[in-house]
Amino acid sequence: MALVAGAMSSLVPKLWEIIKDEYGLQKGVRKEARSLAQELESAHAALRKVAEVPPDLLDEQVRVWARELREASYDMEDVLDAFLVRVDGGGGGEGDQEKEKGSFVRRLREKMASLLSKSKARRGIAGAIDDIKKQLREVAERRGRYTVGDIAVVKPASAPPIDPRLAALYNDAAKLVGIEDAMDELEVCDSIGSGVENNPDMNDMRKIAEDFIQHEKHGDNLFEIGERYFNELINRSMMEPALLDEEGMPQACRVHDIVLDLICSLSREENFVTIPDQVEQSTSWGISVKAHRLSLQKPTNTSTCSQVTTASMSQVRSFTVFSPAIKLPSLSCFQVLRVLDLEDFDLSEDGSLKLRHLGSLLHLRYLGLRGTSYSGELPAEIGQLQFLQTLDIQGTDIQELPSSTAKLTQLKCLCFDYNHRTRLRCSWLKQLTSLEELTTVRVDKDSAAELVEALVHLTHLRVLSIKIAAGHGELDETLSRALAESLGNLHEIRRLEITDFAGADLMKSPPPKLRKLAVSVVQMRSGGRAFSSLPPWLSPSSLPLLSSLHIAASRV
Repeated sequence: MALVAGAMSSLVPKLWEIIKDEYGLQKGVRKEARSLAQELESAHAALRKVAEVPPDLLDEQVRVWARELREASYDMEDVLDAFLVRVDGGGGGEGDQEKEKGSFVRRLREKMASLLSKSKARRGIAGAIDDIKKQLREVAERRGRYTVGDIAVVKPASAPPIDPRLAALYNDAAKLVGIEDAMDELEVCDSIGSGVENNPDMNDMRKIAEDFIQHEKHGDNLFEIGERYFNELINRSMMEPALLDEEGMPQACRVHDIVLDLICSLSREENFVTIPDQVEQSTSWGISVKAHRLSLQKPTNTSTCSQVTTASMSQVRSFTVFSPAIKLPSLSCFQVLRVLDLEDFDLSEDGSLKLRHLGSLLHLRYLGLRGTSYSGELPAEIGQLQFLQTLDIQGTDIQELPSSTAKLTQLKCLCFDYNHRTRLRCSWLKQLTSLEELTTVRVDKDSAAELVEALVHLTHLRVLSIKIAAGHGELDETLSRALAESLGNLHEIRRLEITDFAGADLMKSPPPKLRKLAVSVVQMRSGGRAFSSLPPWLSPSSLPLLSSLHIAASRV
């Protein structure tokens, strides 16, 4: 749907959000915003109808209209997001303790400046609404007033899945049954690259960051919706599992060459994703194409990097780098960036310089630094990224997260390496109440009590991995019992991995939704407790959803 509707599906809910009284809009402005929201809902309904029509049956004039409206929707959402950033976000980048060190006069001045800025933003939204309505009028004048009732909607008949081995027999990939229907879920072309996708969970997080995955009904979990999309693609033979874990769940997948070609073709045609080295050389890429999602792959010519200009970065929402040979543009070029995926890009040298403007990316939802070997410190200004949902620093040499990380109250996913030396201060972990995935926390006897307290507040956790210190840092029975009880109270947890923990038998009752449990126990010769039999709660009646169990015990 996003291929046709652009940002419309997320734009309308955001517009209704700012109409709420909490944003302090004047009555007249709220009335205009309400009228605009209703207008956009009509436009979105028309685009959904267009999306149901096979491309070869779609009227060319309607195709042009839909493309113009889709492009306009991105600009509209950027305007609303800028308003939300100025009103809701932009908190200080330094920790609370640092703020307290400032003088009363300085803190008062900062408070007044913040109030004035928000007041200015509220006044500015009125003009922004007028600009959006003007854009809609201009598009409508070129193609009626959202009248697409004369379009015949031809829905493909249901048919059994096609054997993927037959795909090569088709000259036209669009003839494959299910291709068009599955495009709603196949919005991963900017992250597939070579046709192989790793770590489906992080793909899901990228989709959530760009609003490709949205709540279908109240109470839905976005991760589970994304998992359902992913499984549907596999069941339709649109993707093939390439690596399975012990549960038989795919950890990587491949996309068939024909499907990949179709995705890339549609993406270029609809300006869904821009790959500079695939653009015609005769095209002035940096000026004539408004790139929303930019994917930098290994350049095929020396002019590719020079095409990436400041002008072309201003509208980019998603920036992905596949090859470490590409020069990274300054982050100050980006104005509305939501996804920054630098996985495997070499940041071992001058990494701090390359990430210097990270704190200015106020729209950022996803920050992927996995495998970059970054060894510097994350800038304290990271606390200004009030909309950040994912922070992945696996495969880096970051020693400690800045205390301002505690301000990232919308953070859903925080990932470290299993044997990583990054220090995570459990004292402020409890402030990240939106967390759903936390891996891997290293805990010793000095930080265990703080982790126990934090887990009381992290009620949305679905995935948790903990590494317990051995030797002098191992937990005594009191701390082990407290940790075991707090783990049992994580009612939404699906996957729990805990290493070097000898207190599993102290848990009174396990998390009811647990699907995967991995516990390893190391008993030191110098002492420490260990259990010699399976805990009584480890039974089918207590864990009806458990599909994977791994228990390892050793004595050293």
